[in-house]
Amino acid sequence: MSVPGYDENLRLLQESGVSFAIHEHEPYTNHQEMGDKLPFPIEALLKTIAFRIKDSFWILAGIRAPDRADYKKLAEVFGVKRGNIVAGSLDEILNDLGQEIGGVGPLSSRKNVKVIIDENLLNLGTVYCGMGRRDITLEIQLNDLINITNAHTILISKE
Repeated sequence: MSVPGYDENLRLLQESGVSFAIHEHEPYTNHQEMGDKLPFPIEALLKTIAFRIKDSFWILAGIRAPDRADYKKLAEVFGVKRGNIVAGSLDEILNDLGQEIGGVGPLSSRKNVKVIIDENLLNLGTVYCGMGRRDITLEIQLNDLINITNAHTILISKE
């Protein structure tokens, strides 16, 4: 099955010229399965949560796999009320972002998407994250990922 967001993200990576690796594996749907099923170090797993600002743009928030995003901090970053930040539904994420739940990654070439990377990840070199499909994991240097996506780095995880 073709997943449009995956194809777009692969093209984005290829055109960037950075080094990366793609790992195929059994599909997973959440970060617990991610840690159980994948052979990558848990401390280098970056999960991505797709949020939407009501009636506006999407946010792809990359945080450490075991961490939780702080909606209040996200609201402050974007200058909106906490109630205006909502998690995307399965259908919205697939239709608007072209990505599968469990495979959402912090990559997008779509105009209505902003990427945020949690500061708690900045001490990592290599990270492992989704790129649109539940059966694919991207291995990439965090600095390259930040540069490709024009991501903002700020503390967005709960302490």
